[in-house]
Amino acid sequence: MAGLAPRWRNTGLDAMAGQASHVAAHQADPGNTDTAASAEVSTARVAIAWDTATGGVLSQNGTDVLSISASSTAAYVSFWTALSGGLYLGSINTNDEAFTSEGNVDLMNLSITLPVGTPT
Repeated sequence: MAGLAPRWRNTGLDAMAGQASHVAAHQADPGNTDTAASAEVSTARVAIAWDTATGGVLSQNGTDVLSISASSTAAYVSFWTALSGGLYLGSINTNDEAFTSEGNVDLMNLSITLPVGTPT
């Protein structure tokens, strides 16, 4: 079967983990270039830790807590290279959680999968 060997997928995912050091919550989809940065609803980005990738899957190590502003909905989690500023790396959709007053979102069991695929 054609495709990427697991060790190559794992190497790529581990390189991604080395860059994606912080996360934030968003009310709207930040898009591919973080054009919706104003929709960031976490009061501050937090550091995220990753396990070593295995089987083409990169998994979060532990639980991280994002504080969410009052009167907002946390619907996306974005990945960043720094606590502030830095480079936007992408986002994932989560279960929408609405907050009437300031609250917390516990991030746990996040994972990123690099599928086997077939190079073209």
